[in-house]
Amino acid sequence: MSRTTRASGTRMKAVGVALLLGAQPALAQWDSMPLPGGADASTSGRLTVDAAVWSLAAGETRRAVLTFDHYPDDTEIDALGAAGLDVYSYRTLPMLVVRADALQLRSLVGLRGLRSIYLDRELHELAGMIPWIAQTADSGRVALIDSRGPRLLAGTSEPNAQAGPSVGRRLTVAAALDGFDWVFRHRLEHGIEIVANGWNGDELEPLDPLGVATQAARDAGIAVVFAQAGHE
Repeated sequence: MSRTTRASGTRMKAVGVALLLGAQPALAQWDSMPLPGGADASTSGRLTVDAAVWSLAAGETRRAVLTFDHYPDDTEIDALGAAGLDVYSYRTLPMLVVRADALQLRSLVGLRGLRSIYLDRELHELAGMIPWIAQTADSGRVALIDSRGPRLLAGTSEPNAQAGPSVGRRLTVAAALDGFDWVFRHRLEHGIEIVANGWNGDELEPLDPLGVATQAARDAGIAVVFAQAGHE
């Protein structure tokens, strides 16, 4: 994660600042990763909202991943912070992680360029399912993402995972995205060709943030594999 904004007490109308300004994406801070579905800042696609967002009780606070058709810039991020949301931004993904209550999350539906809202969730991690990949891959070309964070599965270097918005050692969507973010920023440095995910990735919806990150990796020429039960 590249930055964190914490603010409180301001009414949600501050979010309107982001809608009205229509600021252009700050592309210089990103690592030239493709946008979801080849989108650009002018795309106005259909918004997908996780059904769980509408099921939240009034006043219930949760963390959610917002996926955009552009890379949110500082103006947009600061507007959300001024509206009382905790905001975490990635460096290579067109996404933000926010912590907000039910009303605030539902009020984001009209945000400019927003493609999807999904609640963060714990992933079903399958420990020990995929280390065999390292046996057939060249040193340093496989990145593993699991509850320990992103690191090279083969080779001598084991970079530390960034803290990001993860909680403890639980593997959540937001923490896994932090792993993809690390991979995208270091893929050339380490010659990463494969991303091995230590959780079951069946049936990811196209605008689920993990589905977007997976497709972005594949569009960049990186193979993506997931752990599967029975692969011991």
